[in-house]
Amino acid sequence: MGTTKIHGLRICLIGSGNVATRLGIALKQSGSEIVMVYSPTLKNAEKLGKQLRAPAINNLHNVPDDVDVFIICTKDDTIKPIARHLRKKDACVIHTAGSVSMDALRVCKCFGVLYPVQTLSAQREVDFRVVPMLIEANNAKSKAIVRKVASTLSGKVYWMNSNQRLHVHLAAVYANNFVNYMYQAAGKILEAHDLPFDLLQPLIEETANKVKKLSPANAQTGPAIRNDQRVQKLHNAALKSSPRLRKLYKEISQAIFLDASSRK
Repeated sequence: MGTTKIHGLRICLIGSGNVATRLGIALKQSGSEIVMVYSPTLKNAEKLGKQLRAPAINNLHNVPDDVDVFIICTKDDTIKPIARHLRKKDACVIHTAGSVSMDALRVCKCFGVLYPVQTLSAQREVDFRVVPMLIEANNAKSKAIVRKVASTLSGKVYWMNSNQRLHVHLAAVYANNFVNYMYQAAGKILEAHDLPFDLLQPLIEETANKVKKLSPANAQTGPAIRNDQRVQKLHNAALKSSPRLRKLYKEISQAIFLDASSRK
């Protein structure tokens, strides 16, 4: 399923961070009209508003009435309070969080969820056409709107309930956030010995490419899965001055070994 251009959909963005920026740009390119950008910090709202050629506000009491969709792209704990401000609006209210139940919007008349399974940074472009979009909605009207918004962005749209989406989000934390922290840890080890992180780039690329063809379990290599205690002792000694990384190394190595052993 390909993406489609839409016209006449008027959207108010609630938020001005990474998700709001990337979604706002993509929606505008797809034919939607971003009519306003809200952020509690006016400077931030104005910065994104300038990119989207939309007015900026920092007071939720000033959000417009003549819009089709409010898209909330803010911190998880702010979604429910923001929804209370929008509860009397006729527009569909959508949040974009992976781990927040759709029930957080239940005070509104028409509501749903659009969660892009992707790491988003304001400074980096994203091809949303290949990004899975997990969607949910409360009634026929919201289903039509949420599906319309999602399908303008991506060719991979999936209906999922809040519990399913939570577990996708949890898996994404392991696959992205935790992996990225491992890159940071690897960088610290190299930096301490004046070695460039670029040395690992081909390895990182091959690791990511390998799991496109093999299951992660079958792609696993290294001293832990071999139970090579000689190498692990050398590594532990090398991490003597970094107790946190040393502990992490031991715990993950044990997990890899035990998981592999359980499959034999």
